Formats: sequence, structure tokens, C-alpha cells
Amino acid sequence: MEIVIILGNIEKRETDAIVNASNKYLFWEDVTVNGVIHVGAGMEFTNYCAEWIKGNIALETSKAMITPGFNLKSKYIINTVGPVFPCHENEAPEQLWETIYNCMKLADDYNCKSISFPLISTGVFMFPKEPAIDIILNSVVEFGNTINKNVEMVEIVAYTKSDFELIKKIIVKVDDINFN
Repeated sequence: MEIVIILGNIEKRETDAIVNASNKYLFWEDVTVNGVIHVGAGMEFTNYCAEWIKGNIALETSKAMITPGFNLKSKYIINTVGPVFPCHENEAPEQLWETIYNCMKLADDYNCKSISFPLISTGVFMFPKEPAIDIILNSVVEFGNTINKNVEMVEIVAYTKSDFELIKKIIVKVDDINFN
């Protein structure tokens, strides 16, 4: 399995699935990854999420659910809720690892060959970026080395140049990484 680091907007990626770092009610939020994906995917996506919540109450931390990509170039959107760091500091590393692993499992179950991840929980959920990047990468690698059957390529998408450079700095200890 190949891991590629991308500088860009996750909503524009053309992988089979993109991961939406959502909140537990899947509501649209203004200046977050979730907000960008809601805008790009369109009202059908927002309505789909609202209907899903009616029957499920909430999407719990580290769980994932999949929707069509609607107006995006990706076939699927994998919605997940990463840990809120200050509130759950002791559980956050394990929860973030489970979040990534569960998204990978869902992509694999849906026969996705490629998936794009944002830096889940490092924005408004305030997980410190360096340990989060390390956890994200290690979870992806462990999944790839164990139960993966279908995922051939994983993109880690950095929205800012500083995040991209930070990932490059941390990633030296992980094999099979490409930078684009």
C-alpha cells in the first residue's frame, strides 16, 4: 500500500473515498473540513446526513459511516468523528488511532482502491499536530500490513504548507511515502 502526502483541499481529491472530519451530528460547520465537504458535496449530502442522524441520534467518536460522494469527484465520503483533545486527553490517542483504522476498514469493505484523509482532530478539536500525524500514519500502516485487502493508496492531505512541512518532518520514520 502506498502512502502519499498531498498539499491541497481534500474536497477536490479524486480518490475513491475522502474522509470527512465531522461532528457527531454531521452538521455543516463553516470553516472546517466538514464545512468545505458539505459545500462541495451539496445539499443532497447535507440532507442525507440529516436523515441518517434522525435514525441514529449521533455518530460517536472514532466511529465511521459512509455516504455517496454526491457532487464531489470521490465516489464516497467516509464521515467520522475524531476525539476532542482537551476534553478527552487521556483517551484521545487511542480514539484517534481507532478513528483512522475504522475509516480504513470501511474503505476496504467498500472495495475502495484509494482514500484521502485530512489531519483529523487537529483543527477545532485541538489534538496536537505532531502526535496526531504520528498516530494517523501508524494506524494507516498497521491496517495496510494486517487486514487490508483492497486499499492500494492512501493520501494524507495537508491544507496548509506548514502542515505539509510538518508531515514531511515526522514521516521520515515511515517507509513507502511519496510527497506531492
